[in-house]
Amino acid sequence: MRAPLDRKIEAQTGVSPAELLQPTTPVGSAVAALRMVAHGSTGRTAIVMLDAGKAPK
Repeated sequence: MRAPLDRKIEAQTGVSPAELLQPTTPVGSAVAALRMVAHGSTGRTAIVMLDAGKAPK
């Protein structure tokens, strides 16, 4: 049921929803870091630095 939506998201962004949610992938680690900052927010400023790239398919 989700397959058409997953394919559309991957076609438009180059990243599948599964990759987006897995902390072991580069984009997934970014999302995990942002979640950690958002959910652990104590009103302090946070900086999330990323150094990763995805090779074109």
